[in-house]
Amino acid sequence: MENRTPRPQSVDLHVASQVKRRRLLMGLSQKDLGDSLGLSFQQVQKYESGANRITAGRLYNISEILEVQIDYFFEALSEPLEQSEKAVPTHPKTFSDSYKDYKVTDHTIDFFDSYYCISDPDVRKIVFALTKQLGNYFSHR
Repeated sequence: MENRTPRPQSVDLHVASQVKRRRLLMGLSQKDLGDSLGLSFQQVQKYESGANRITAGRLYNISEILEVQIDYFFEALSEPLEQSEKAVPTHPKTFSDSYKDYKVTDHTIDFFDSYYCISDPDVRKIVFALTKQLGNYFSHR
């Protein structure tokens, strides 16, 4: 009998990527998230790389800390999951990949910090919608 660890499925890699993306957007380090979960930063690193799968219970805890609904981690799964071990994740780029051409400044970090200080989810949605509309308006000029 062969003794090997199964490779993560595409959905596992997608969830891992979404955890990392959200953590970065909130300005948290792996240590910060680990401390909140009672884990080491190395364990968070393993979750985010897909080396260790995230259990349903742990994902629930992560969703509370990262202030998102569970379905956030499954957003943008654009194609059916593959059954083969050679499954490729179908996830959007992470925050750092998406914005590598932009300079992350103190202003950017302040913007995210301020956004996450808004405790009312309805107000937060309005600010997000406004920011998105302004971005779209100015990108097409």
